[in-house]
Amino acid sequence: MRSLLVSLVFLTAPFLALSQDTVGVSTSINLESIPEEEYGFFYKPKLVLGLGGHNSLVGGEKVRIGGLRLGLEFRKKWRFGISFNQLSPPIQRIGGTEQNTIFYRVEFGYAGLFGEYILLNNRRWEFSTGLLLGVGSTDIAQRFDVKEDFIPTTSSDLTVVQISGVGYYKVWKWLGIGASLGYRNVSSDNQKDQQLAKIVDRAFDGPNWAIKTKIYVGELWRALFKKKDKKKRKKNVEPKTMDRGTLESQ
Repeated sequence: MRSLLVSLVFLTAPFLALSQDTVGVSTSINLESIPEEEYGFFYKPKLVLGLGGHNSLVGGEKVRIGGLRLGLEFRKKWRFGISFNQLSPPIQRIGGTEQNTIFYRVEFGYAGLFGEYILLNNRRWEFSTGLLLGVGSTDIAQRFDVKEDFIPTTSSDLTVVQISGVGYYKVWKWLGIGASLGYRNVSSDNQKDQQLAKIVDRAFDGPNWAIKTKIYVGELWRALFKKKDKKKRKKNVEPKTMDRGTLESQ
């Protein structure tokens, strides 16, 4: 059984990586630490690591925004942490006239604090809703020939508010497949160019969505080593202690 689970983990990893390029599906892999221990009314927090990102719209065009999340989960209900997001690859456009062609490149990135509330988490389903408050910037550069380097022309500081909802179906106890849907609101802090600020606000406001996978490392750990640990306890522990340990482990 352990060898089968290990094989599944390594077999699905390259598939998820390929799917981003060949199918255009945004895949996010979330890792959770081994389950927490209970201390009175409190729990030892759990580490949450998210790698991946989401699809979004910028100026009406579908783009990919890569992301990294790092935080802690408390009492199986709340998650708090920091998130980094970057438009990848940058948007490139051609403007100007036939006689005077201009090549544009637009970059966009933001970082912020996120909070997430777990609405439901049972044997088969997990649903949560989240809020991100952050700051970022957008940079516009241009060049007049493809052989030239881009020259920065305009930059705007941004305030970002993002809401989202995420749902997972647990195919196995340690692996969930799901999707997310949300909306990003952007406000430009560019006081010198109000017209540009309005354009940026309209262009970078938009929905985001993704297909996600989630690995519950604690459940995977138990699936791989629980039976082995039980056999060791049966050999080394007295019957009373063994029964108590079995009840606690369940």
